Amino acid sequence: GRVREWMGVSTDITAHQRLEDELRASEERFRLTFEQAAVGIAHVGFDGRWLLVNPKLCDIVGYAQEELLVQTLHAVLMPDDLSTAFTDAQRLITGEQQTYARELRFRRKDGVLVWVNLTVTLVRNQAGWPLYFLAIAEDVTARKQAEQQRQLNQLKDQFILHMNHELRTPLTSLLGSLDLLRMQQGRLDAASQAQFLETAISSCGELLQLVNSVLDALTITEQMIPPQGEEIAVASLVRDVLEHLDPGEEQVDRLSLDIPDRLTVWANEQLLRQVLRNLLSNAFKYCPKPAPVVVSAAPIDRDEREAHFAPSVCISVQDAGPGIPPEELPLLFQQFTRLKRDLSGQAGGSGLGLYISK
Repeated sequence: GRVREWMGVSTDITAHQRLEDELRASEERFRLTFEQAAVGIAHVGFDGRWLLVNPKLCDIVGYAQEELLVQTLHAVLMPDDLSTAFTDAQRLITGEQQTYARELRFRRKDGVLVWVNLTVTLVRNQAGWPLYFLAIAEDVTARKQAEQQRQLNQLKDQFILHMNHELRTPLTSLLGSLDLLRMQQGRLDAASQAQFLETAISSCGELLQLVNSVLDALTITEQMIPPQGEEIAVASLVRDVLEHLDPGEEQVDRLSLDIPDRLTVWANEQLLRQVLRNLLSNAFKYCPKPAPVVVSAAPIDRDEREAHFAPSVCISVQDAGPGIPPEELPLLFQQFTRLKRDLSGQAGGSGLGLYISK
């Protein structure tokens, strides 16, 4: 019953212990990186559910972690951005791309919109099977606001530059005509008086049109009530717009209509009239005489893939003007934008007509 001797076997586990220590250290580094990162980090399931979120992401969207984990990525994305995000996710799953980065908008819990630079990649296992999406969200709202402010400042400078020229021209003509009438009162014949009055009235019309363009542009930036539509005969409306153009622009003999008399559209008459007036005014302003200005309209043919869209009509205004340089085409519909050649030319304008039309 007495123990005479004992035997033991020892195994060197230094390497194994070192691996475990390194693994724990690596996990701790990941945890600290994940929790203290200056950007939002998340694991997202294929159904859009948040699987894992870090504190910074919670801070960006304004939700507590437990609140966010019962929601989906789709719930915080703006509806306009959903289709883009869905398409990009499909491309990651099919392997068409490895990662994507886009600037999208999140809606915080308090309703405030935040801009984020969202970078997403698909995490796969060693066999290549997809596991989840890894999403990194950087709050770029401050940069976006700075860009918007810079654009506003540029628009303000452009506005002052354009208005300085566009207001001075008719004002100078108006004041000059009225001053001559005052100084030459009683010494001018009826024809001369009528000419000076006509010049003054025309200058007032230019000023009124300029002010109306500015007011229209400002109205577009506000929340607009959807316009009421009605059935409109296109050819009749074009002729009516032409009759009400300024006398210097009304040139019926140059206008060629290629519009079926029975062609009608469903639109808001006031807005469509404004668009046509801007397009026709530009055409007569820049098209050299006696070249014609052609207004055409026809239904748009759609293939089977577009059959579910409502029928549409294409209305076009074609002229033989100098055209638009390709490098300036992207600026065409921006506020207070005029072509470089026009800034020093004789043709005036506020740079708002096409912006309002669009």
